[in-house]
Amino acid sequence: MSVTPETIAAAEGRIPAFLTHRDRAVTADDFAILARDNPQRPVARADAVAGFFPGASLSAVRRNLPGIISVFVLPPAEPAMAAAPRPTAGTLRDVFEYLGARTLLGTELYVLSPQYQPVSIAVSLEVVDPATRQQVFRAVEQALLAYLWPLPPHGLRGKGWPRGRSVEINELRTQAGRVDGVEAVNVLRLFYQDLTT
Repeated sequence: MSVTPETIAAAEGRIPAFLTHRDRAVTADDFAILARDNPQRPVARADAVAGFFPGASLSAVRRNLPGIISVFVLPPAEPAMAAAPRPTAGTLRDVFEYLGARTLLGTELYVLSPQYQPVSIAVSLEVVDPATRQQVFRAVEQALLAYLWPLPPHGLRGKGWPRGRSVEINELRTQAGRVDGVEAVNVLRLFYQDLTT
């Protein structure tokens, strides 16, 4: 595996965070920053949740337990239909080892891949120019995919789709309506399976 050397600008950008956490993970923010910036296996996104104890299913998860920190990591990936970014076992292991060496004694650490909520969206559109119908449909598909993508610079406000946030139909309708060539969004339906049962 070849490693691209860090640029001076990127290294300088990490200085304020380093001065805050001093290469030790104490707060949830420290864990997220260290996981994201680790030199062994850099990840595109890391979210740390204090008190989150993973289970075999979502219904078995326990929350607000003292002394536990769970860090969800995502590798870099470009938006693609039905291809959510998932870390490899090697990535999870490397991030765990890196964080484990910087974790305070008595802290129980988990490094995890998030569980995604699959969704299907059906959209009925009117287009400005019927000759561009297919291009507009494809642009709407790409706009919705980018809006729901979990990694920056996509997602809500360019920070990736927020972990645990529900999807609202009106937000999707707005995103579809902003695409050039869309005259009107007639119908938008959202389908998903409840994963908590």
